[in-house]
Amino acid sequence: MMENKIIKFFLVGLFNTCVNLLIIYFLTGVLLINIIISSTFSFIISNLLSYFINSKFIFHKPLSVTLYSRFLFASLFSFSMSFILNTFFYFLDFHYLLATLVCMLVVPLITFFTHKYWTWKS
Repeated sequence: MMENKIIKFFLVGLFNTCVNLLIIYFLTGVLLINIIISSTFSFIISNLLSYFINSKFIFHKPLSVTLYSRFLFASLFSFSMSFILNTFFYFLDFHYLLATLVCMLVVPLITFFTHKYWTWKS
């Protein structure tokens, strides 16, 4: 059961990554909106979408402002973990693609368990 949730969680993450990239491409590449504005807007939309999908279909919890606040905090924590890991790998002179690959494997697992045991704890 846990493995099924992890797989679904990763698929939602992959879907949201695609949504994020499409929004950024459309806003910056097509409408020529500044990348900072488009990436901020994209983060907000994809984060809300991720919260909705994970709440309803992965963790089966009702939507609430309190849960979204926890979800957002956990998302920002995950972003911080990714930033810290990439910085660490940078100073160790790892190739950027290897560093990215490690982050893509480690950070989503940390994020899943943060959400499971903190955001949507039962």
